[in-house]
Amino acid sequence: DRQTEIVFIGIDMDEDEIRHRLDDCVLTGREFEKGPQKWAKFKDPLPEWDLSCELDIG
Repeated sequence: DRQTEIVFIGIDMDEDEIRHRLDDCVLTGREFEKGPQKWAKFKDPLPEWDLSCELDIG
């Protein structure tokens, strides 16, 4: 009875590409069974975030 939702708001966004990239982040059953210590060693399929614009608030 619980769910998590994520919303993307933007112009000319490629919904299929967004779904594909997010699906690549989901663990398979076999990967899930390996546990958090193994998960930490997995390659992150998303590009590294540039937080400089997020931190420039002043």
